[in-house]
Amino acid sequence: MTSALVEDWFAEELGYPFNAMHQTKNFGVPTISLDISFSAASRIADLLRFTLGVVQLGKSSFTLDITATCGDEERLNMRQVMVYAALGAKVKLAALPDDLRARMESFLVSEPAKDS
Repeated sequence: MTSALVEDWFAEELGYPFNAMHQTKNFGVPTISLDISFSAASRIADLLRFTLGVVQLGKSSFTLDITATCGDEERLNMRQVMVYAALGAKVKLAALPDDLRARMESFLVSEPAKDS
């Protein structure tokens, strides 16, 4: 579900659909780090609402915060670090294109406060 959310975000909000990015531009956004925690169980009939925000935007990397809720209850929180990279025999990091970076900036959110 989170992979579909990220792919839809790239296609619908950023204007960079994965198929065009991979096949036409020969670039991709592989995940280099993934941290997920489940705070409550979900059942088959539950309707989850996913939210996505960018918490960090580097030269070639970006960090996403993805949360799923059911009603008012948080069910999962995920932190995903991805990089923009040229695809080929060897993956090579590349700077985020200016237009992609500008679109991502509109999704920047502040870091959530950590409980002590």
